[in-house]
Amino acid sequence: MQAEQLHVIDANIFKGKRKIVFFVCVIVLLAGLFFTRGKLYVIYLSLKASSATNAGNFEKAEALYQEIITLDPKAAEPYWQLGVVYISTNNELGVSRQIVKLKQMGRSDLAVSLRKLFQAKEVRY
Repeated sequence: MQAEQLHVIDANIFKGKRKIVFFVCVIVLLAGLFFTRGKLYVIYLSLKASSATNAGNFEKAEALYQEIITLDPKAAEPYWQLGVVYISTNNELGVSRQIVKLKQMGRSDLAVSLRKLFQAKEVRY
């Protein structure tokens, strides 16, 4: 009789642990979805901005890249893309600001690339 009671007690303890493990798993899953959602939204905005740039809607592309930079200010690529938009609209000051920002971020490779792209456009026109 005592062995049966111990078995019942052990089963009840396991049920309590199962609930805790289940809730921990749910919390981890929800936290992962929350953080991933932000990254997915940035990717979505990047696709929209790229499409706007390709369609020649530079005003919309600029606004989208500004929003991306607000959401993820440490990513260098949106600054470069914004610089490309500024090149397309002949905004020399905007291009210069993006070049400076890229250098500050330690991305001289993108800064040089953006400068060369801007200089190539100036030579053509």
